[in-house]
Amino acid sequence: MRPSSIARTQVVLDTGESFNLELIEDMGAVSAETFKLNAGFIYLKTVLRSLTKTGVSMAFKQTANEAESSEQMLILGLIGFGAQIFAETSEQADLRMSRYFPSKALVGGINLEPGTYSFTVNYYDKAGRLLHHLRYENVPVQANRLNLSEAVCIK
Repeated sequence: MRPSSIARTQVVLDTGESFNLELIEDMGAVSAETFKLNAGFIYLKTVLRSLTKTGVSMAFKQTANEAESSEQMLILGLIGFGAQIFAETSEQADLRMSRYFPSKALVGGINLEPGTYSFTVNYYDKAGRLLHHLRYENVPVQANRLNLSEAVCIK
């Protein structure tokens, strides 16, 4: 879970209308729950992958010890050594899951007549202080369509 300073998000239209955005999804909680559900499988895969890599390395080492010629011993020993280095250096944490997703997804809606609108998205902390704002100018709103605007603030 990633902490956020943002406690409230408000959209203010130049017409004076304003509305707060509401939580639609706590993606930090979803990511944590997804990881919890899959943790056993992830750990098992990691252990099996590591054991397989180590097993291959050990097999080359054993074969090198049983080689009939010093050339075979050297080649198999080098391959085993390379396999061992690969096994150690190739294991990395999987950082893809949600590191770069916002922690929360908010949504809000307002019915507007077709036209062009300008508005500001304000982000406030728990004390009500403005932390950040995003300004949108001349956004077209069309009839009989879903008109979406996206705003992101990582604070």
